Amino acid sequence: MAIYLLKVNLAMMLLYGFYRLMTNRDTFFALRRATLWAIYIIALTIPFLNIEYWIKDSDTTVSMANSYAKSILPTMMTYANGPSVTWKDFILYVYISVATILLINFFWQLGVIVYMAYKHKKVNLNGTMLRILKSKDGPFSFFKWIFLNKEGLSDEELNEIIIHERTHVNQWHSLDSILSEMFCIFCWFNPFAWLMKRDVRINLEFLADECVLAEGNARKAYQYHLLGLAYHSPKTDIANNFNVLPLKKRIKMMNKRRTKEIAKTKYLLFAPLAAALLFVSNIDTVARSLSEKIPEIAKISNATKGLLESGVTGNKVQSVADLVNNAVENQAQDAKIINIKGTVVDESGKPIQGALVIINGIKKGSVSDTKGNFSLNEVSDDNTIVVEYVGFDDMTFRAGDAANGIKITLKKDNSDSNGEDKVYETVDKFPSFPGGSDKLSDYFAKNIKNPENSTKGGFTIVAFTVNKDGSISGAHVVRSFDPELDSEALKVINSMPNWEPGIKKGKVVRTLFTVPVPVGNVKLQSSEERKKNYTYIIDGKELPEGQDINDILKPSEIKSIIVMKSEDGKAKVYVKTYK
Repeated sequence: MAIYLLKVNLAMMLLYGFYRLMTNRDTFFALRRATLWAIYIIALTIPFLNIEYWIKDSDTTVSMANSYAKSILPTMMTYANGPSVTWKDFILYVYISVATILLINFFWQLGVIVYMAYKHKKVNLNGTMLRILKSKDGPFSFFKWIFLNKEGLSDEELNEIIIHERTHVNQWHSLDSILSEMFCIFCWFNPFAWLMKRDVRINLEFLADECVLAEGNARKAYQYHLLGLAYHSPKTDIANNFNVLPLKKRIKMMNKRRTKEIAKTKYLLFAPLAAALLFVSNIDTVARSLSEKIPEIAKISNATKGLLESGVTGNKVQSVADLVNNAVENQAQDAKIINIKGTVVDESGKPIQGALVIINGIKKGSVSDTKGNFSLNEVSDDNTIVVEYVGFDDMTFRAGDAANGIKITLKKDNSDSNGEDKVYETVDKFPSFPGGSDKLSDYFAKNIKNPENSTKGGFTIVAFTVNKDGSISGAHVVRSFDPELDSEALKVINSMPNWEPGIKKGKVVRTLFTVPVPVGNVKLQSSEERKKNYTYIIDGKELPEGQDINDILKPSEIKSIIVMKSEDGKAKVYVKTYK
């Protein structure tokens, strides 16, 4: 709702600004009325008009949406156990309160007019039905009702008022008044809404004044008549009041020479402006879908790049293909971006200064201060955080566990005595399947035997130890998708060939590793099939067919990735580098 309201107000501001610039001095009052109506309608409908299919079909416009998503869309942060009332809630309460007050005032004025219509005496004067006021209020009309006080008015003055107000009635000017009033109620914070309401009202008076003069009434006599009624205060704001101010502007417009017909062509310039607003609105919609529609689009930004580099495995990627495969295959991982904090101490409770706190898989991190305190901003709650300090065993924890603070106790490193059997969670070089992640996917596609009648599909996360010789041991499920399918996932893991072992400080070590195993109704593709289904666009240029992206790019050179998947399984991968 907030996004819609923002788009409506921006469209109204731009269109009304253009209206003031182009049409403020002409005398095409009927055309100006139609233009003001068009501004309201365009502002209300542009957020709903959908040309996303055209934008998504063009590499240039998708690239624009990508840039818009990263540079203009606000970064939305999620904080666990935050304050019960945020500044956004406060703004919402203020908005609703003011809008409610204005809406109550509108209905109060409406009630007053209806009450007056049934309270005051009706008189038919020269074929026009009038409500005769007893008070000295100025003449006004509202839809089919005309209100006036005949006392002190000559026949000519009475005839001028009736023609004027009958014009308001016959041309349904009250619709314009109500529409402009509604915009002021729901866009009360936008000064352009109030300025536009003023222009709507004064233009209606221009139309009515023009009809009075067209009936043959003397211009100067009518103008003096208007000045004579200037002291009468209007009964309500939503009615069409005869003596709408500023009278000086009305009189000046009556005396103005009529604008030449050729000048009407300038109104055609509103069409390209409206088209541009439609385009920008849909660019915004596409950009938000790139950021938010996780089942269709996987987005890597600076804030979430660490998550996709780690994937659900917590292990560092080896190539750009790994990075893209993680983005595509693990779209369902709906992670939140949070800030974390904590304290690092030793076994005696003494703070440790200088402990390295980093996100597993990338070199983003922090160092504990003299009190052992540390903090990390904009990390995924699924990230694995590693705490390292010389002479102590490494410690790992899930980022989401530290949203409200965490105390990390490091233990002395006894690797000299038991280093041969120790299993490391963090190493300098992680283990890898022979041939890389593409071959691992091929292995899963060839060996996993899922039930044919399975209707669900997903990933079972399996952890295991890669021994020094590359053999697999200790496989166990750490996150189950479906307990009935876990046995097949474990069977495939235990049957894997030997891996390339992990390396820490130049030595081969036993390493704990996790992988997502596709189970159930999951369509598995070979590496060759995936390559055929991927089209890479790097910094706006399409990668030639047959060229391997791994030959020209490293993961560290990538600033952002957007993967757009179609229903047939094909995908366009938009890559932006730091170059």
